[in-house]
Amino acid sequence: MADRASSSWAPRLGIVLALATLVGWSVLQRWSVLDGSPFPIGVDGYFYPVQLRSLLETGELQYPASPLAFYLLAPFAAATDPITGAKLGAAFLGALIALPAYGVGVELTRRPTREDHGRGPGLIAAALATTSAGSFYLSLEFVKNGIGLTVALTALWLVLRALATPTRRAAGLAIAGIAAALLTHKMAAGLVLGIAIPAALAEAHRHGKLRWRRVPPIAIGLGILVVIGLAMPQRFLSPKDLALIEALFTTDADWSLPVLANKLTLGREPLICAALSLAAATVLILERPTLKSRLLLISVVIQTVGELIGIGTMIVGDAWIITGGSVVLALGGMLLGRRVQTWPGSSGGRSGAGREVVAWSVIALGVVIALPWLDASNGQGLAVRLRVIAFVPMTCCGAIIARAVLRRIPIGRAALGAEIALVIVILRLHLGTPIEGRILTHPALIASAQAVRIPDGGVAVVQERHIAFMLAWYTRATISMRPEPIAPERRYRVMPLALIRIGSALDAALLEIRDDPTLPRVIGVHPLHPNGMVVVPEVTWRAILERLDVADRRRLEAWPTI
Repeated sequence: MADRASSSWAPRLGIVLALATLVGWSVLQRWSVLDGSPFPIGVDGYFYPVQLRSLLETGELQYPASPLAFYLLAPFAAATDPITGAKLGAAFLGALIALPAYGVGVELTRRPTREDHGRGPGLIAAALATTSAGSFYLSLEFVKNGIGLTVALTALWLVLRALATPTRRAAGLAIAGIAAALLTHKMAAGLVLGIAIPAALAEAHRHGKLRWRRVPPIAIGLGILVVIGLAMPQRFLSPKDLALIEALFTTDADWSLPVLANKLTLGREPLICAALSLAAATVLILERPTLKSRLLLISVVIQTVGELIGIGTMIVGDAWIITGGSVVLALGGMLLGRRVQTWPGSSGGRSGAGREVVAWSVIALGVVIALPWLDASNGQGLAVRLRVIAFVPMTCCGAIIARAVLRRIPIGRAALGAEIALVIVILRLHLGTPIEGRILTHPALIASAQAVRIPDGGVAVVQERHIAFMLAWYTRATISMRPEPIAPERRYRVMPLALIRIGSALDAALLEIRDDPTLPRVIGVHPLHPNGMVVVPEVTWRAILERLDVADRRRLEAWPTI
């Protein structure tokens, strides 16, 4: 009995030690980069200290945002300070993604009527998620998004467990996980809702529990989420966010699949994601128990490919041959699909339908991320955000592929999975710390922000988010990205040289206007250049615009923001 107990505990202890080591290593790796500068890192680096300072001092966030991420960061800030705490929280909560990634890998690859092969794929999923360049980048640039994905994968793991063991306790935990994702980040909310709802409906349909009387409560619940989103669109996922899709595509296909055009690739993870998504789709098709179910899945894939080609062709416009081909593929897929009436999955009333929906959902996400027509030119656009999280479907698809491989090897599957995970970590160590896309703040810019003084009642109107949050941190001044809501007498335009441009007409006008004693002064606060950063009262700003030509005046009156 003692030997059996020790043999059952040994693999579990090994898993715990492996995950703890993976998380600890990743925390140290992320912290080494975040601690490399005494200042916050990234475009939104100062946003998090500002929010944490306000939360600790007043109990409220200074700017409206999904709140849970900041409450998770607050203990780190309380133990240190808002800047250090934001960095510590980003490192720890970002590295913590190993745990839910392992859980998702285990549940996604579990089979209800066969031997469990999930431990090895779970470890591989954890290694892929934790060592990914995308996850690392989120800890540097989009901290709230990184925390949101840790929460989202946790929610997805709880949903998968509830699908496998449909008890009230499991369902309650799954609902709590989904609620946490909704409260953490919009992308986390969209990811979880987009996967969990279809999976739950498919599982309920498989067990014959999907009745019309259940439709009103579901509709009411979704309606409540829509109302909350409409009432607080800056805090929660809202129908207004659908407008982001309008700028998602471009007419120019880029088959290199950059995260950010000409600037950011993140280890070519979108390309890796595309390859693993196709491989995972092939694995699921080949694993179908009958020829009919395989034909149905093939038809779905053919139809999807045809529709994607058609979407791309409609975007590009004039390739009529590809259009015809996509129509033929789509029609062929639909006709073939109609001939097969069984949904692929476990036979009879067995569970597994919801899990398969989750698997195909992450594959579909990987396919969308790999579309070459995504517009990666806007650093704040939806396409870039999707490409950054390519590691999420990459992780899940990697687990699916690992299950197919490990189940055919007659040795310890968990041990082999651990060895493969270790190889992934060693390769990442060999490649070095993934600091691609890291944005450091120049000390001269910090000195300028510290020197800015906005009169009482005044509002700093700023074009760039990085500087806006920096001013909010150092000056505690009221900040606005747009001038329109602010009364003219309260506006103070704050501009850096990067937006003024050396040698431009605006640069010259800012220097000349200083000699006019009838106007409020232009205040230069940069230690190295008179126009390195300037504070311009609105009256003086209007006078400057009058000195510029029509084209420059119209561009500056529009007040373009980045």
